[in-house]
Amino acid sequence: MNPVTALQNKLSVHLDWNKARCEFIAQFILGLIKLRTSSLYRLRVAFVREASPDSSYKRIQRFFRSYSLDYSAIARLIVTLVPLEPKWTLCLDRTNWKLGSQDINHLVLAVCCQGVAIPLFWSNLDKAGCSESNQRIALMKRFLATFPDQPVACLSADREFHGHGWLSWLMEQGILFRVRIKKNTQVAKPGSSAISVRLQFRSLKAGTWDAISKPCKIWGLKLYVAGSLSHKGYCFVVSQDKPDTIIPDYHCRWEIESLFSCLKTRGFDMEACRLTAPERTDKLTALLALAFCWSYTEGLKRQAISPSRIAKTRFGASWPAESIFHQGLEYLQELLLNPDKLKRGFKQALNFFVP
Repeated sequence: MNPVTALQNKLSVHLDWNKARCEFIAQFILGLIKLRTSSLYRLRVAFVREASPDSSYKRIQRFFRSYSLDYSAIARLIVTLVPLEPKWTLCLDRTNWKLGSQDINHLVLAVCCQGVAIPLFWSNLDKAGCSESNQRIALMKRFLATFPDQPVACLSADREFHGHGWLSWLMEQGILFRVRIKKNTQVAKPGSSAISVRLQFRSLKAGTWDAISKPCKIWGLKLYVAGSLSHKGYCFVVSQDKPDTIIPDYHCRWEIESLFSCLKTRGFDMEACRLTAPERTDKLTALLALAFCWSYTEGLKRQAISPSRIAKTRFGASWPAESIFHQGLEYLQELLLNPDKLKRGFKQALNFFVP
């Protein structure tokens, strides 16, 4: 079986692209899995063609320089490939690195899935530091336009994703959120003056969490506030509602950190790409997302056959997400690098791309 042709045919079912584009995507994804690197120069030798590696490298450069991708189509493909809950828990975060003096700073919106986050939309901020409200809103608008009828359980985000404009927009859209706030954030209980949220929860005991019974005034908004105290310190989270799951819901945000780890040095070595232009790093992220989803889903299948030990995290027991990813990635890599095993196992692995 020719793995490039087989994967190309699977992709063409989902993506309304020409044959050459699907063939390139297939070559690139298979190269990512075989070599476990995002270095475009190193990936050139993984392209199975009659042309020389240098010609393949020029083709790769031409793709990132000239061709455009439909990121909504890729997002729709991604969600068909992983076992998601009926109501999605979204998480928002940044990942960044430097190439020389150039800052690469990605804002990523993902959906939680069994211990890891699946990337849906992303944008290169083209600057160092935190994102701005309009950039977050633009990313969420892309999500709402692509999945207008998708129920969302909540959106989880860290301390940098706060502010009146951003949170009030989420409230207008009816999107529940669990956003962590800094311990010096000023919070005013009904009928009281504002004091820091740390003082509001000064009686909190270690290993417990609590919530203020009525909505408080924060950044001009009426929000519920919950706080927890662990050996790592305090954690304060705001939301427009008050379920008993505010703190655990927020902790789902950690799943996006597992995603970043798999995309970067512990997985596909995203930092090795040496791309800086936003439109080019966006394309690379799309291809990495497909390779990641395939590896993680294959890992879930391997895990069902031979379960591994549940990992311990600072939030207690959790699904060994990174181990599952590596289990799937190593299995696919073994298939692609071993012709005898490829004949037996690749067709079954491609069932990941079921229409």
